[in-house]
Amino acid sequence: RWNPLRSRFIGMEFGGCASLVPVLVADGKRVSSALLRLYWPQAGFGVRINPTSWFTAGAHAWAGYFFASIDAPLATTSGSNPMFAGGVNLDFNLSKTLSLGLGAEYRDFLGLYNDVSIRLGTTYHLQPAR
Repeated sequence: RWNPLRSRFIGMEFGGCASLVPVLVADGKRVSSALLRLYWPQAGFGVRINPTSWFTAGAHAWAGYFFASIDAPLATTSGSNPMFAGGVNLDFNLSKTLSLGLGAEYRDFLGLYNDVSIRLGTTYHLQPAR
């Protein structure tokens, strides 16, 4: 998270993600399962509000470019396109360096598919050197 505006609430965010999606492939008359692999770098803006010292609420909007491949016997097994995402998150700060978070995000992989992601995770916050 980068904050060029020195704002307490708005910051720029950069990242990369990967996702594995099980899919059904209709190849002629036969239907089989396959695994779709997605990789994408992304950048965007995020807003975070800290109403208390132990709770943070946030929202973000990102754009990126995805690269996809599928392990199925199709004429085209890979491709790429722009993607967009937007979501919200709630973080509970367990300590100065550790938090537990819950989030939801809508993602649109243009020309491929769209989905909703729900996540639960932990974050370790690196502290600057003193």
